[in-house]
Amino acid sequence: MKDGGKIFENKKGRALLSYTLRFCDLFENFVNFLGQDYLFFAGTTNQAVYAIRVVTNIDRIKMKNNSFHQYVGKDLSLFRFPDEQLLEIASIFSKREFEIIKLIESGLSSKEIAEKLFLSVHTVSTHRTNILYKSSKAHISDLIYELKEQGLL
Repeated sequence: MKDGGKIFENKKGRALLSYTLRFCDLFENFVNFLGQDYLFFAGTTNQAVYAIRVVTNIDRIKMKNNSFHQYVGKDLSLFRFPDEQLLEIASIFSKREFEIIKLIESGLSSKEIAEKLFLSVHTVSTHRTNILYKSSKAHISDLIYELKEQGLL
């Protein structure tokens, strides 16, 4: 594990990774879990990086449909998620649509986006329509808020 290697090289440090998982059980019901991984260096008899993993069933807690990633620790560079390539794989939007979403979020109008990307305004409008359809949102501002909340923007 790359993160554990860095902690071992430095002979100090610790990191915590929390994440949620959703699994299908034997009865084809979905079960929600909270996973927490804690890495730390201990220089006792054997100098090593230890990992403690705690997995908790969190079905009793009402879950929002939003996924999130939260890292706690002094050196956040140990965790490189969200990774741009990984986000592209999981995204329902094409590269061009996501590029347009980013430009809208930065405050550009459809006309300005068209000029910047060398597209017609009609093409940008079509992309905006497709973005709203794919996201099931009525307003682009709702989508941008949700993407920011999820850490994707």
